[in-house]
This record gives sequence, structure tokens and C-alpha cells, in this order.
Amino acid sequence: MIEDSHLNKLNDLESMVFEHVLKEPECVMKMTIREFASSVHVSTTTIVRMTRKLGFSGWNEMKGYLRAQRDKISLKADAAEYDNLLAFELFTKRLRNPEYLKLIDEAAKLLEETEYTVFIGVGTSGALADYGTKYFNNAGLPAFEVTDPYQPLMTNNAQSMTVVALSISGKTNFIIGSIASYKRDGVKVISITNERNNTLSNMADVAIPYNVAAESSKVHALGQLTTQLPVVALLERLAHRTHSFRQEKIKIIVKRARHLKAVFFKEGRFFKEINWLMV
Repeated sequence: MIEDSHLNKLNDLESMVFEHVLKEPECVMKMTIREFASSVHVSTTTIVRMTRKLGFSGWNEMKGYLRAQRDKISLKADAAEYDNLLAFELFTKRLRNPEYLKLIDEAAKLLEETEYTVFIGVGTSGALADYGTKYFNNAGLPAFEVTDPYQPLMTNNAQSMTVVALSISGKTNFIIGSIASYKRDGVKVISITNERNNTLSNMADVAIPYNVAAESSKVHALGQLTTQLPVVALLERLAHRTHSFRQEKIKIIVKRARHLKAVFFKEGRFFKEINWLMV
């Protein structure tokens, strides 16, 4: 069994590749390393590095492990529900990565500097935009959502708002069109998408990818089954970090106010004593 300590060593790209291995082990076992690298759009060097971090000597030994484990539930190709949970488990490990946490804090600082947050999304992402709005408001952070393509965009004061754009693919036309309008007005944008290299992420001031194996509906041509558990986790993390930064700023302001009050008090006493001596 692959140990958690090995999984923790994987970077974002390697984790994404490993999720593909777990999702389609039967296909992977029939592929050469070059074929698999081509199918997931990475180099063979990345594949080798991933296998060694997982404790294998290389690609062939990992395939041997998959063959030995093919009858176990944890690696069944049709265990879609388990795959989603596994994808989320890998994501939570990524949340402990200092670089990824730094990216989230960068977004939270952007949110803290503005008066309110606008969440924008359609479909499943629209439901998550609504969730993010409620969660932020419950945390004392003013927010509202835009889920209607025909809803007018109010950007009279661009400095007072930050937009959080949600999209699995980062290619949704409505979202891209809305973000283009926001950007023209000088609004800061944070994107949350599955992958980093897409139109929406390239437009954003801060782009946060969650990198899980994509899954499409077998019933509806445009249906998405890619797990959105990482998005929920990111929205909640952003709310807590934004609130934390705001509290820190309030403490600094209160400390400065007390200092100024003490200075003015001392100066007031000094001038009173001078006036008394001159009488």
C-alpha cells in the first residue's frame, strides 16, 4: 500500500498525474511510460520522479504494483465515488504545502483590502458562488453572488470590491465576458479553477487551481462530475484567512489609537503645567 508519507512528497503536477493513475489503472497498466506521459501531457521525467517519490524504482515496478492490487476496491476503475474522495484527500495534503498556502493568503489579503466580495459562477459553480456568499456573510465579510448572465454589473467604485470567479474549466463564456468587464473597470479578480492554464486564470490577479482528475457525465454531454469538494474547502479557507487578516489590522489600528491617545494626554498635561507656572 502506498503510504501517506509518500503522497505528501508529491507536488501539484505529480499529484494530478497520480490521480489519473488511480482513476484508470487498467488503462495505465497497458501503456508504456511515453504513452502515459503523452496522455496526461507531462514529460517522462515527471512520471519517473512521481514513481520514485511513491517508493517505486520506476514505471515498470509501479505497473507491477497496480497489477497486484487490481482486485482491491481502492483501485477499481468503476469506484467513481471513492475516486472523488481520494482526489479530495490528495487535495487536502496539498493544502499543507507552504507555497499553496502562500497563494491562498495572497488572495485573502486582496479580499481583506476591499469592502465586499462578489462571487460569480453558473451551473454547479453558481451553487458554489451562493455557498461562498453565505459563508463569507456568516463570517462577517460582506458578499453577494452573480449567477445570472443578464444581471447588470455594478462597478461604480472598483476599489471597494474584489471578484471571486468560479469555473471548473476556466473557459465558460459568461464568466470570461463578465470578468473582462470587471477588469476594464479596474476590479481585482481571484479565480478558482481546476487547472492553472486557462483563459480565466490568465485574466485573474490571483489564480488558485485545485488540480483534481476531471470527470464528465456519462448521461449528459455537457455534464460535469469533477469533484467540487476542494472548492468548498478553498472558499472556507479564504473566509477564515480574510477574517484573520482583518482582525490583525483592527488590532494594529486600536494599538496605534491608544498610543496616540497616550501621547496627546501627556502633551496636554505638559501644556497645563506650563500655563500654571506662568500664572
